[in-house]
Amino acid sequence: MPCIEISLPKVSQETKSALAHELTKAFCSSTGHPPDIFGLRFFEYEPGTAAVAGKVLDEQAPQEPPYLHMLVYCPRLRRSVKQKLGAELTRAFRSASG
Repeated sequence: MPCIEISLPKVSQETKSALAHELTKAFCSSTGHPPDIFGLRFFEYEPGTAAVAGKVLDEQAPQEPPYLHMLVYCPRLRRSVKQKLGAELTRAFRSASG
C-alpha cells in the first residue's frame, strides 16, 4: 500500500486534516490511484528536537523554517510519475500549511 510518513513540528488537528486532504489529493492526481489505497502518518516533534545546518530549531527562532521530512513509499511507479508526485506533494504541503 502506498504511504507517506511525515516528520514535522507539532501542529493543530485542523492543520493535519488539511494536510491529509491535500496530500491525498496530490497523490491521487499524480498517480491515478484511488484514495482508499493511500496511507499517511504524522510524526510530530517538540520544539528543540530538530536541527538544520547545525542550528537547533526551537520556539526562540520563529523565523527559521520548520524541519520537514517526508518518506514516500510508492513501489512500482515510473520515475516520471514519482517526479510528478514529488512536485505535487510539495505544492500540496505549501497549500495546506499556509
